[in-house]
Amino acid sequence: MPGSFNFPDFFRGETQTPEGLIIEDVWFFDDVDMSNAFKFMPYLFPGKKKLLFHPSYPILTPEERTIIVGDQECLSNIGRTAMKLVEYWERKTSLEERDFYWMTKCYEFLRDVNLEPEAIRVLVLMKHLVELGQVSGRTYRLWLSY
Repeated sequence: MPGSFNFPDFFRGETQTPEGLIIEDVWFFDDVDMSNAFKFMPYLFPGKKKLLFHPSYPILTPEERTIIVGDQECLSNIGRTAMKLVEYWERKTSLEERDFYWMTKCYEFLRDVNLEPEAIRVLVLMKHLVELGQVSGRTYRLWLSY
């Protein structure tokens, strides 16, 4: 149900996911924790539509987006979290399809909340992976459109 999770409070560090994750936890994840963090990604980079394979995850409402875009603490915490993930993806020697999927969602969310420098860093990584031939199929075609 839209609005059932309070994303602005989560991004301020004032609430947690149903699994008990607070945004600050991600900042201290090691690579093993990061490799298992995909189940939290819908909370870190929410979309405007239900996820096909995870319909129970909440979506970001237009009202929440407006609050987040106007809240410097939210934006700072989102940016810090995104850069932690980018650093992890850059270190990872073998990326999986789910990594590409969440890079896409990360990029789209950062653009949606106007965090352009962070979005550009994700885009640079995505383009680099395309140049290396590590991405193919639908993801490759999608990324070429950015």
